[in-house]
Amino acid sequence: PKTGAVDPFAPTGTGSQALTAEEETLQAIVPLESYVNETNNQIFSIPVHHTFTGKLMGKLVLQVKVDLPQHSQSQPQLVPSSGGLINLMGLDVDNIETLPPLDRDMIPTNSPHDPHAQRRQQQLRTMGNFVTNEYLQNQIRVRSQDLTMLTNRVEKYKKALMYNPNEEIVPSHKDRMPKPFRPSSSRITEELAGIPFNTHAATLSIEKGQPNLAEKGGFFFNITCGAPADHARGFGPLFEKGPSGGLRRLEAQRLEWRQKLQDAHTALIQAIATFFTTARQNNQTTIHVPARNSQIAGLRWKVFELTQQYHEITWACTIRRVNVFSQALGIALTSFLTSISQNTTWCDLWVKHGYLVTFEGLLSAVGKELGMIEDASVGINMLRNVAVQLVPAESEPDPDSVPVVNSPNIRWIHMSTNNAISKDAQFVLKLGINAEYFSNRV
Repeated sequence: PKTGAVDPFAPTGTGSQALTAEEETLQAIVPLESYVNETNNQIFSIPVHHTFTGKLMGKLVLQVKVDLPQHSQSQPQLVPSSGGLINLMGLDVDNIETLPPLDRDMIPTNSPHDPHAQRRQQQLRTMGNFVTNEYLQNQIRVRSQDLTMLTNRVEKYKKALMYNPNEEIVPSHKDRMPKPFRPSSSRITEELAGIPFNTHAATLSIEKGQPNLAEKGGFFFNITCGAPADHARGFGPLFEKGPSGGLRRLEAQRLEWRQKLQDAHTALIQAIATFFTTARQNNQTTIHVPARNSQIAGLRWKVFELTQQYHEITWACTIRRVNVFSQALGIALTSFLTSISQNTTWCDLWVKHGYLVTFEGLLSAVGKELGMIEDASVGINMLRNVAVQLVPAESEPDPDSVPVVNSPNIRWIHMSTNNAISKDAQFVLKLGINAEYFSNRV
């Protein structure tokens, strides 16, 4: 037991929170293993030392009784992170050992590892959690708010597909409600962050012969749009001296933070090993690292700091991917539907090789435009994970499909992560097409 209100091994500020020598903090170490389920409650005394000087301050007389939970008692079920939003957005699942495992499933201690990795895992697990309670509470709040925002956004986007004859007509450049067309002036409106902006479809028809008597010619299509980028979240630092920019840069820096964290783990493990080795060489019997060891306390705080920052970067990249991927998918789907509405001679090639989407831009690699390029490059690359399936609308739609009321040909849309259509696709976008249109054109 120790007096005082601060845990020197649970830092909560911007630097090491180890107590100073002036704070009269005492500590005593009691190995509890021998007292587990012990029926004879013996009274014993243990030495009490000053936390920082190591000076013997007296003895503490205790009676200890330790009872472990019975196996029959139900244990709380952990929600697996695999299949969650981070995994769904394509961010790699970490094999780095961080405790608690906030963004990945717990790695079983008996999982097949090489001996070095398994020993490292066990060493880290004996050191406890590397996040503070304040950080966890803040992450719960931030992530809950983001998920609530995404849920509300989905419902509003669904309503935008429904026809409302009483809806007030607002000029496009002033409209901030979800609509099929989003003006560039709404870039910083977070509610619209999943909709591509300034998206227009242009068709060039080339015909042979006189007007009104022309033979069937060719059609060429072009989609103009704004670069898929998360303007609402901006491109500034995520936290003080933290990473900044668009997705490509943020994700590269996330990997750098991961390496920093692994290096910090190694430094802490080595420092603790050196401490116990030195103690044995000096014929000292010790089973813990005293809080007065400022070197190890500082290294442990560094692991706290990097662990919390790494998870913060991971979540920021995840939400950014949600917004940018949604925009890129909207642009690509507009191009695909425009092409298939007029020309089906290439459909066999699309089925065999995929639908080719080429993006060209006039952005510079300076300031915010560099961040836009970094966002767009990741969002566009994620389109490789999407397969599109066209089905006649007379078939039974999925229960959670979304009706499209205003379209003359598309009756409903449905998106899932079922990869039965293509083994390489993580997402399947199914479109229910008007049966007659499907028969004639598809």
